[in-house]
Amino acid sequence: MANIYLSGISNPKIKLPTVCEGATHIWHLFVFETEERDGFQKYLVDHGIGTVIHYPIPSHLSKAYACLSKKNGDFPIAEKMAYEVLSLPMWVGLQKEEFEIICKVVRNFKNKIEYIIC
Repeated sequence: MANIYLSGISNPKIKLPTVCEGATHIWHLFVFETEERDGFQKYLVDHGIGTVIHYPIPSHLSKAYACLSKKNGDFPIAEKMAYEVLSLPMWVGLQKEEFEIICKVVRNFKNKIEYIIC
């Protein structure tokens, strides 16, 4: 069913996952990247679509690895991924029509959410 996402989602604000030629994928998760992750997640939730951020803290900045004394900036790619990746619903019980609705909602995300500070 990931093929429905891959073929049905086109949005310049997100980067879809890719599969190398000659390789296969089991697709137990459908993770994509966006610089507007928090706003995008809110938009999806507002449209009834649940999402998950699986690793919101880069490993080197977690308490489990505090003994390594790493700081922000030590692993910029890991940090970028931690702050920009989001998973769309992906499970065997999701119907094709539900995948298509999710694709439509994702395609329609256009603008950054602007926050007004009073």
